[in-house]
Formats: sequence, C-alpha cells, structure tokens
Amino acid sequence: IIGKSNSAKGSKMDDLPPLPNHDIPFHDIPIPDYVKPDAWRQWDAKESCPSGYTCTSLGGRSLGAFSCDELARIAVEEYGFGDILAGTWCPEGEKDVLNCKVGQYCPDSKTSNTCPAGTFCPYKTSQPTFEGGGQPCARCPAGSEDKSLATHQVAIQATLFFALCLVLFFAFMKRKINFDNEKFKKRLHLEEILKFDKNVEEQTVKKQQERFNRLRPKMEIIADRLDKIINPEQGPESPTSLKSKGSALGHRNSILYESKSGDIVFDANKFFDVLDINNDGVLSFAEINEILCLSDEQLKAFIATMNERTGATSGQQGEVSRVTFVRGFLDALAGATQLEPSVSETEDLFSRIAEEVGTTESGGIQYRQLYSSSLSLFLSDLQILAIINKFKQRYEGKKGISKDEFVECYPIFLGEVVQQDPASLGSLVQSTGGYQVEPGLDVTFENLCLTVTVGNKEVNVVDDVSGRLRSNTMTAVMGGS
Repeated sequence: IIGKSNSAKGSKMDDLPPLPNHDIPFHDIPIPDYVKPDAWRQWDAKESCPSGYTCTSLGGRSLGAFSCDELARIAVEEYGFGDILAGTWCPEGEKDVLNCKVGQYCPDSKTSNTCPAGTFCPYKTSQPTFEGGGQPCARCPAGSEDKSLATHQVAIQATLFFALCLVLFFAFMKRKINFDNEKFKKRLHLEEILKFDKNVEEQTVKKQQERFNRLRPKMEIIADRLDKIINPEQGPESPTSLKSKGSALGHRNSILYESKSGDIVFDANKFFDVLDINNDGVLSFAEINEILCLSDEQLKAFIATMNERTGATSGQQGEVSRVTFVRGFLDALAGATQLEPSVSETEDLFSRIAEEVGTTESGGIQYRQLYSSSLSLFLSDLQILAIINKFKQRYEGKKGISKDEFVECYPIFLGEVVQQDPASLGSLVQSTGGYQVEPGLDVTFENLCLTVTVGNKEVNVVDDVSGRLRSNTMTAVMGGS
C-alpha cells in the first residue's frame, strides 16, 4: 500500500505520533484514495492486536493497525489478484494474517468456525465443503478435514484394488516365466557353446603342449647358439656385427626362455632383430643359417616349409620377411628333421653333464646319471630312456658312455627320438630294449616320532612308526593334513 501511495494523493494520518530520527515522519506518509478511511486505526504497541486487524511496529513504536478485510478487498478490486486471502483470518493477539486450520472454516477475517457435521474443511477454507452434488457427507463428523468412506465403500475399493494387484501380478509372472524360459534356453545354448569352445580350447592347448615338447630339444640347441651369439666369450667367435646386436638386446632370456608353467616363451620379433645383421628389415638365408647351421639343401627345405605355413614366397634375392619369420619359424622348426647339435655343441653338452653328475670327462657318464642331468630340462624321462636304449644297442654290455661315443651318436639318436610323438615313443622304447629298471635301494625306518606344539597342546604327528620302503616300488604316505 505504501509502495503504491508514493504516486497517489490523499489524506495524511496527522493524528499518528511521529517516529524519532526518521527522515520522513510517519504522519507525513500519504494514504491512497482507494483505502477506506476506517481501514487504518491507532494501535498501542503495548496492547494486543485487535481482532480483524494486522498490526505493525518499527523500533518499538506502533505504526498502527490495518483492516484484514480491507487487505482482501484491495487484493481483489485494486490489484486484480483475486480472493487470495479467502480462508484466512486475523485473530486477536496475532499481528499477522493466519491461514484457517484444517477442520475449521473462516468466512471472514474475524471468525474461525468448526466445520459442521456432514461437511469437511481442508486447510485454508472459507466455507465448509459438501460431498458431490451438494449432498451432505454422511461419514463426516464435525471438524472433518476430508470426507470419509462408508465401510461398504472401503470394502469395494479394497476388493477392486486387490483384484487389480492380482491381475498385475499374474501378468508379471507370466512375462517373467516366458522371459526365464527364453533365458534358460539361451543359457543352455550358451553353455553348450562354451562347453564346445572349452573342449576345443583344451584340445588346442594339449596339441600346443605336445608341439612344445617336441620343440624343446631343438629350442635348447637354438638357445645354446643364441647364447654364443649374445655372449661370444662363452663359445666360438661369431660375426662382429652379430655380437654387437646381441649385446644391445641383452641376455638371451629376453628372447627365449621357459615360463614357470613349463611353456616355451619365444619372442620371434627380438630373435629376428638379432639375426638381421645389416638392419635391412629382411633376413637373408645366410643370416638365418647363423642359428640353424644347416646345409644349403636343408636350409632351402626349411625356408620352403616356413613359406608354405604362412602362404609367402621367398624373394628373388633369397630373403625372408619379418612377418613370414615371426609366423612360420616355430612351425618350420617343429617339422625340421635336420636340426642337430654340432660336434662342438655336443662336446660342450657332455662336459656340462659330467660336471653336473660329479665325474670326469675321461671317466664317462653312467646311463642312470642322464636322468638328473641337463637333458632332463628339455627331454622327458621316456625320451631319455629311448636314447639310453639306443646307446645300449650300439654299445652292448656297457653301463655308461664315453665322450667320443656320446659325441658320435647323441645328435643322431636325439633327432630320431624327438621326431616321435608320445604315442609312438613307447613302441620305440620297447623295440630298443624295453623298460629296464636299474637296481634300487631299500629304506627301512624304526620307531620314528614327531611331536609339535599347537597353542598350549602337544600333538604327536608321527607316533612310534616303523616300516620299509622296498626298492623299485612307489610308496605313498597318506593321511589327514
């Protein structure tokens, strides 16, 4: 009202006391013409605000009381807001306009009545509300805030709601069952696919392991030659350029090594870089033969196998690309029958085995000592047995082998044995003397005891046990652990 009165002309409330230290004394504030003269009245701030009025004070000084009915009229007629104050009232003692409580209705600013029986009064209501069609609400006692339903109406609505829930539930279950059936079928189909893939994967892994086992002796030869290239002080001199390249790449274990699971790990790309002496990105036949040490015909056959496995062809200059080498080297090596250790490599191997078993080169090596030698790193016990049987056939009546005999026959016997698959290796062993068992050792023990402390309790793990482990037998000690 004050905001609108700045540009309006009207009477002044000269009879209201002025406020001290105020730029514009209150009695100088103009009152708009549209405000009824009796709308604003004197009010003592020490007394309660009269009923039907809203009271204002500033700094402890009264600014007067203004009619709540006049506020409602101004909102409707002067500002066009509509009857926004309907359902409000100004009780005595309250300075502000209050909304009518639930269960009450306020027809004017001074009155708040209890909602009569047969009607209901929600929050901020100016008149009590009847049921639809203006009919009294039979379930509405005095002071009702909303209409209540009769017992039979509640039962009907509850029944309808329950029926709707059942319909929705059965519809959901039917859809879920169909979905689960489809999901189950898909899962069965997926399990069949996974089972098939697992079988294929297991067969692939098995074939790969068999392939690695056949490759192991040949890779050992490759590894020894690679060591001599990377560490030339350990063996014969290699081309100077190849030495420098090998030293730059580091130890051979970054190119060829055995993992913890026993698989051969072979970095063909690094191997290619070692052999590529002139760094032209391709390998000549001569560069490849630094490792293979094959004759010209054997080398051509090896390269042809590698090209055949990768679908490549050798260039006019007799070169092999990186892709062909990386993809086809191991496959060609697996099918190679010519790769054998050289004389010097066989001599080095014999010296190494003699040192491992604690004998001299001149004294020879006992056959049974070969099982615990370096041969066991790349040959199975069955393969070693096949080689031993071949030595026994060649040198009858001997229990060991000399260095000359080893150097002469080992490369040949190795090539024959490693080309055999596990199924036919047993036949080869039988044809070369069978499984001849070396004399074993009897072990006897008497009154063995072992006591351990668990917490504050002593437990007899082994309690006065005696027995015998017979030679050439396998004995298993079984029990809870």
